[in-house]
Amino acid sequence: MKISQVIISTLLLCGLVVMVNGDIPVHCLFHQVFGDWTFYRTSTSFSNDVVHNTCALTNPLPNVNVDTIKLRLLAPDVVYDEQGNEGFWTLIYDQGFEVVINKQKYFAFFNYTQQGKVVTSNCGQTFTGWYHDAGIAVKKFGCFRGIRTGAPSESTHEHELMSAPKVDLKNKVFTNNMEKINTINKSQKMWQATAYPQFEGKSLEFMRRIAGGRTANKNRKAALKAQKERFQTIFQTQARVNGNKKIITEEDVNALPKEFSWTNVNGMNLVVPVRNQGVFCGSCYAFSSSDMFGSRVRVITNGTKTPVYSPQDIVECSAYSQGCDGGFMYLVSKYAEDYGLAEESCDPYKGVDSVCKKDQCPKRAYGTNYAYTGGFYGATNAKNMMYELYHGGPLAIAFEVYDDFFNYKGGVYTHSTALKTKIAEPGWEETNHAVLLVGWGEENGVPYWLVKNSWGTSWGINGFFKIKRGTDECDCESEAVSADIYSY
Repeated sequence: MKISQVIISTLLLCGLVVMVNGDIPVHCLFHQVFGDWTFYRTSTSFSNDVVHNTCALTNPLPNVNVDTIKLRLLAPDVVYDEQGNEGFWTLIYDQGFEVVINKQKYFAFFNYTQQGKVVTSNCGQTFTGWYHDAGIAVKKFGCFRGIRTGAPSESTHEHELMSAPKVDLKNKVFTNNMEKINTINKSQKMWQATAYPQFEGKSLEFMRRIAGGRTANKNRKAALKAQKERFQTIFQTQARVNGNKKIITEEDVNALPKEFSWTNVNGMNLVVPVRNQGVFCGSCYAFSSSDMFGSRVRVITNGTKTPVYSPQDIVECSAYSQGCDGGFMYLVSKYAEDYGLAEESCDPYKGVDSVCKKDQCPKRAYGTNYAYTGGFYGATNAKNMMYELYHGGPLAIAFEVYDDFFNYKGGVYTHSTALKTKIAEPGWEETNHAVLLVGWGEENGVPYWLVKNSWGTSWGINGFFKIKRGTDECDCESEAVSADIYSY
């Protein structure tokens, strides 16, 4: 039905508009999002530039007539519209959701308000989001806002925005603690720690940024342990196979080799070289995702094509991310499908937020079939990660960085004092750093993942690290993203 923009403003916008500055401090969980939604939407009469101007996050819907679509979001990843059409949806971490139904894709961040440190997540409402026909490099976009029917879905927590850090975060510096390093090396034999001169004296703000760009809020760690196994019994163990889902069995996993790495396939290295995200830019999400695409081109061409895609283009131009203040691999993969990726040679990495120059890099590579391994956020586990890694190529993954990780030198990393309790919400785990998963193996009987970092070749094992596999160490088996390369 048609309703006026005045009514929409009354329903959706009064008292809800806040400036989004830096990362999005919203925190919304499955139980706050399930249920009936109404999307108020414009027509798809705008170009893809609409995400930067007319339909920017905190802007009201344009002053045009809008219509509505009613949806029911069900566990774990099924959505129906009022005509009975079935579709797909997924949370994007705890920040927003994507809904795909009736050959259209909808994406929005959840709404929040903030007074000082206190943030109220309005999980039954969205900021202005964007929708378009499902496809690659589509040109016609529309804007929408969503409201959930029923009881309010609100939660309150404390959060410090990345772009406004505490004064002592800038003034306090990182120091290589030799006593701590010696204690690590003496207390266990799985991994070795060392002092890195490149980190000595760097501000804690810098260290936080290279660790991922998002800060934990005080309520995101809970005293209750989440039963991830129970969650995945309900949601099953799935992986993508040519864009469809497949239940991964023990037989599928047992058929995989005991050791495997895309850095050495018949003597060929099919992984994009290690790079350095540099000072003061939380761009790890852009490196891990762009390097996933670059590595997958190497895989499908057997090393005959070796593109390196530009993280700077993602930092500058993607409205789906927050530039140097962080972002998500899923949304970079969406950006690759909607807008394409530039090559590094066209937009070299600067390590700072810069103005997006429209049409600076007209030659673009496009992605498609982006997904969380397992099919949706919350379904990722070691089994479907191994399956997708082996059959599809390197994966962009996230994990939680603790302070001892900065001193990693070699061996299979574990963090013995990491909180073993998870938030009492199945399917959500806290992560703050994005990297590229390239292989697996065993060392001294300990199973590990082989992972490429973005801190340069002088860190770790020539820029790589190993982390314990099969136990969700530092939440590294909670958020893995894969995508196919469509053109390159």
